[in-house]
Amino acid sequence: MKVKSLLFAVLALGAAGASAQSPYTYEAGNEIEANENLYKLTGENLITNGYFADGTTGWTSYGDAPLGDAFTVSSDGGPDGGRYNYLQMPASGQGITSSTALYTVYRLEAGKTYFVSYLGQVKTTYGGILLSGGSQDASEDGNYTLFREDVSEGDEWKHYSAVFTVDAAHEYMIFTFRWTNSDTRIACVNLFEAEQQVTYTRLEKAIADAEQLLADTEAGTEPGQYPADARTTLLNAIEAAKGALTATTVAEVEGAVADLSAAVAAYKNTRVPYELQANVRYYVKNVWSGLFLNLNWQGDPAKQRLLLRSLPETEADADPAEVNKDFQIVFVPAPESAGVEGYNIRNANNDFIYRDSWNIFYPSTDLSSNNSIFTVESVEGGRILIKNLGSGLYLAPDNNWSWSPVYSDKEGEGNEKAYYLLEPAVPGDYNFSGVENVTMQPAVETGETVVYDLFGRRVANPSNGIYIINGKKTVVR
Repeated sequence: MKVKSLLFAVLALGAAGASAQSPYTYEAGNEIEANENLYKLTGENLITNGYFADGTTGWTSYGDAPLGDAFTVSSDGGPDGGRYNYLQMPASGQGITSSTALYTVYRLEAGKTYFVSYLGQVKTTYGGILLSGGSQDASEDGNYTLFREDVSEGDEWKHYSAVFTVDAAHEYMIFTFRWTNSDTRIACVNLFEAEQQVTYTRLEKAIADAEQLLADTEAGTEPGQYPADARTTLLNAIEAAKGALTATTVAEVEGAVADLSAAVAAYKNTRVPYELQANVRYYVKNVWSGLFLNLNWQGDPAKQRLLLRSLPETEADADPAEVNKDFQIVFVPAPESAGVEGYNIRNANNDFIYRDSWNIFYPSTDLSSNNSIFTVESVEGGRILIKNLGSGLYLAPDNNWSWSPVYSDKEGEGNEKAYYLLEPAVPGDYNFSGVENVTMQPAVETGETVVYDLFGRRVANPSNGIYIINGKKTVVR
């Protein structure tokens, strides 16, 4: 099942540190740092009996039923040396609608920001907190999961916390633990409204990152470089952002962060693109995740997956042609027997990919099949889209972490997950002056003039522009 991540509804997730505060108790006035933002807690703890001082009062099973005798409260082995009580889950917990599953719902207010926190010894992957559109809807489709599948090791109490803003479609916060065992416990549950405070941490980081981007990129007109006027525009945006370091409202600071982020994105889109040249080894970077296409074993060795992974670092003196060969992606013109224009795609180990349903596997055994043929479309900012002829759709991941599969059933332009950038993997492969030395497609022996555009697509009637004519780069006017 694919989880729909409603990131627009979440301001910050992850471990939230409390200034001079233990993870056990919180109160109004405490300041919480989360994802480089600062929040102040207001009001009272909204959780009824969050410290289990009154047994299981306030905690329920599905349908708002009081917890049964299978749930117990104890302090033996509890947090802070047994100072705090905890709720012990059933030894043989069942599914979500069972009386042995915890299911407690709180209705929140759309537009407000909240801080939630609890301690857990979690020994089930079927437990956590989610934001839902309905009090009885704990499905993962269309909901946002705050905590799930984070299983504690040993008997250590782990601190879970998040700061989030509620949208109108997800006003219900559900605590749900099912299929539990006797090693699953929760304690010290807190839920407070939170107000964002003025802090410059995110703005300072955005400025530093933008300055580093300028330092790491070059001005020029060659592939991989950036126009001089684009660099000037970004430099001006950085100076404008620095002016907000004395702002006194959250809106001003957040506005400066947003403006600088937009300027950085616009700058990245001005990069002079690397033209797609057939039979050149590329590192193909997914723009959304920052990860690279990789052909590596996952599952059945006879049917391996196209993945996204972090590109490993290499020694400075390493031969680029001999390292990371499962990351080196090559676009090979499809065979004439296919009867269509496009590319077969392989890695430097000569493993070709193909589509099977919505998955992309390798090795392919039929390079003439539409499922093994792909076209490449150019997008603003030197980005490309990769389309499979078999599905008629585009290659993109669902997730942005390493080892995420790439699928062939995605939308193209406008879908940020589907954009890629080409980086030559072996400097000697890429021809900066032209592609005369690259075989895009063998010319027919009859002397017929064969014309391709810069993405390897055959053109019958070229208009003004640059084309590959009989293997040579030519300007048509």
